[in-house]
Amino acid sequence: GGLPLIDEVANPEDKYARSTQEATWAAIEGYLQSAIDGLPLRSGGVDPDGLATKGSAQALLGKAYVYQGKYAEAIAILEQVAQNPEYSLEPNYGDIFWPGTQHGRESLFEMNFTATDGGAIWDQYNNGCAVFTLCGIRTGEVGMGDATFLWGWGMNQPTPKLAKAFDDMGDKIRKNNSIISCDSVLQVSPTTNFQNSLTGYWDIKHVRRRGFFTSSTQVNANIILLRLADVYLLLAESYAKTGDETNALEYLNRVRERAGLADASGGSDLLTQIKKERQLELCLEGDRYFDLVRWGDAETELTGEEYDAGGLNYSNGKPGVSTNGLFPIPQDEMDRNPQCVQN
Repeated sequence: GGLPLIDEVANPEDKYARSTQEATWAAIEGYLQSAIDGLPLRSGGVDPDGLATKGSAQALLGKAYVYQGKYAEAIAILEQVAQNPEYSLEPNYGDIFWPGTQHGRESLFEMNFTATDGGAIWDQYNNGCAVFTLCGIRTGEVGMGDATFLWGWGMNQPTPKLAKAFDDMGDKIRKNNSIISCDSVLQVSPTTNFQNSLTGYWDIKHVRRRGFFTSSTQVNANIILLRLADVYLLLAESYAKTGDETNALEYLNRVRERAGLADASGGSDLLTQIKKERQLELCLEGDRYFDLVRWGDAETELTGEEYDAGGLNYSNGKPGVSTNGLFPIPQDEMDRNPQCVQN
């Protein structure tokens, strides 16, 4: 929804009303265009410092355009990223998330973390990436061999619906590098005792691996926020929306080829094929919910037994239909700012 737009502060105690969503998008576009104008191009194929580059800002601006349905504008800016020789798809899908492949050829922007000890293990200044501990398999020790999975807290559990989507597509490469079932773990480690296995599956895009991380909290794995496959699929969607099936298939099939899948055929269900590709390619990376909302598919997709059991049905939840897909603003923020209007 709309944000308070604060470009200059005269008094730190001032309270600001929320701007419209349209004004917020316009401000975002302006900030990103300024970034594009001022940031350097990536050079040398790998950016070990993880600094934002012109390509980072171009990709994010293109994504902002797609979210608003500005497909022609999205094509113009995203093509600059797609044509930049500094970026290319990782040949091996699993390497994108491998701890030794940070700031790889496909990465446009990622958040850096360090394993340097920041103090006490639960210190608020802890430097490690807690996400990889939170999302790991909730067990004792998994014991699956060198450089494989260490225990975690079992959050971000994939649904059976996602597993079925991989199977229906015949997509073994991405499935095996994205999710793992309890049954698969037990084949290797038959004495594993799972806790809180709500779905029977676990996220292995975000998991600590033995041989890389020795502490549960000091994890120097980065979180990728933007990568080239996302750009390719945004281009495919934008071309499909503007009636250019040839270019839509070009970018869609680049992503499918890496996954070992046959080329898509296009036709009347081209957009459906692109949506499915985004579900499988970007699963567990934080895009799915927002894709479903912007497509108008959330009420249809976020339903069924696996959602109802957890109280997550889109029709009844917040966020959900009652908030137009927007998250509720925390009450303490509402209390601080009398000018703030709840979603």
